[in-house]
Amino acid sequence: MVDPELISRVTATFVYRRPRRKKSRSLFLLLVMALIVVLSVLFFQMASVVSSPSAPVPPSVPTRTAAGDPLIVYGYVYDSLGQPVDGATVDVFMKYPDKTTVRKSYNTISAGGGYYSVTFLDYTEWYPGDFVDVLATYGTETASNLSVPADEFGLQEIDVSFTSFIIPEIGVPLAIPVSLVIAVVMMGLRRQRTS
Repeated sequence: MVDPELISRVTATFVYRRPRRKKSRSLFLLLVMALIVVLSVLFFQMASVVSSPSAPVPPSVPTRTAAGDPLIVYGYVYDSLGQPVDGATVDVFMKYPDKTTVRKSYNTISAGGGYYSVTFLDYTEWYPGDFVDVLATYGTETASNLSVPADEFGLQEIDVSFTSFIIPEIGVPLAIPVSLVIAVVMMGLRRQRTS
């Protein structure tokens, strides 16, 4: 005959019953891990901001230009939240006063702090009364600052802002871990209710 005590011991080894204390402990550990993930993402974002090179200082404002002096066009590229966009392609067009015919164009990439700079060398490339168009492209997004009169002092700041674009360096890395943490916590809570 089979001993009932033996059956209960064998059944107890195959049927796992979690004590209530372990549930709260596992939920606590899950929340601690989620907090660690969020803090590490924030730390690495702050570290990348601190370690990124600062924006170059624009040149000082010179006196009125003489015939043949260069014109430095510089500025900053911003996303729709006012954050600098590094790595945007910036095209700068010098147009005759008719605002359609291009006299000369240069392109560059925005650097640290969204800074860009190009130099039109002499009056064969620019002339007071010309107009400057600046076009910035980042991925599929485009922004522009058009028909700005060329400054006769040889130095001109023209900033460009995207209207519906947020740089991925800020929005995406933080959104993904936070979403994952929320999903994991919700799954843990759901498991707790169903158990």
